[in-house]
This record gives sequence, structure tokens and C-alpha cells, in this order.
Amino acid sequence: MRVRKLTAGFDFSFGNGSNDYWQDVPDGVAQLVQTRLLLNLGEFFLDVTDGTAWATQVLGAQTAGTRDAVVYDRVNETTGVDQITEYYSYFNHATRQWEAQVTLSTLYGVANVLLPLAGSVASTTQTTPPPTMGPSPAPPTPGGTVGVNLLVDQSPVS
Repeated sequence: MRVRKLTAGFDFSFGNGSNDYWQDVPDGVAQLVQTRLLLNLGEFFLDVTDGTAWATQVLGAQTAGTRDAVVYDRVNETTGVDQITEYYSYFNHATRQWEAQVTLSTLYGVANVLLPLAGSVASTTQTTPPPTMGPSPAPPTPGGTVGVNLLVDQSPVS
């Protein structure tokens, strides 16, 4: 799999020849996961049905029952992801932050990714950490894992 690298500002990287691409490495899969999660539902004009429903199913009010399934499915359906081997999330009422950690099995090896996201939420019904979804029933495929960490600050936007 060949994936053009992104800069820290999420722009395509140019000017470095083949060094501007991930080629059959876990970082390429991790970047695909990152960009799929960052695409808001309805944002892509060629397919408004694609994207993550952040406002209505992850960060919005009364989303405690849907946020984990939305993120889990979005990650699991990413090209290059064999399976999610671990998933954990937690909402902290005091700081209004939601955090998720995902470990993925890929064919290419091991990589860790930090994905900070920002958003606001009016309220939530969750008062305790959601249960850990735990490892998938199938054993991880040989090759490695990719870790994706999500940290969402849900402080009200002024």
C-alpha cells in the first residue's frame, strides 16, 4: 500500500520524492485511520454519506450510547486494518474530555499515533467509564499492531 505522507498541518507532503510516501508500513495504515476519523460526516462533496458523525453520534449531547460503536466501526472499516485487537474509551465529566485508545493489527508492523481532536458537547448522560470492549475473538495476524490514541477536549466553544 502506498500512501502520501501528511505534514503536521494535515497537508500533502511534496518535494522529497519517494520520501513523501508511506510504502507498506504501519504508519501508512495509521495515517489512513487518522484521516478517516478526521473526516466529518457530509464534508466530502463527492460522497456526503462518508465521514465520522462527530457532532451527532460522538461528541453531541446524549451520545454515550453511540460514540464507541461509531469510532470502532470507522476504524475497523479502514483499508489496511486487519482487526481491532483492543479498544478502550473514557469520558471525564470534570474536564469534559473523552479519550479512546485503539490497538490495530496490520500486515506491516507496529506504530503508535496520537490523534488530538477538538469539539464541544452540551451535555452527556455517561457517569462512569464505558466497559472495555477487549480483544477481538480472533488472534492478531502476524505483522504487528498500530496504536491510535484519541483525546477530545469537549470544553464549550466561546
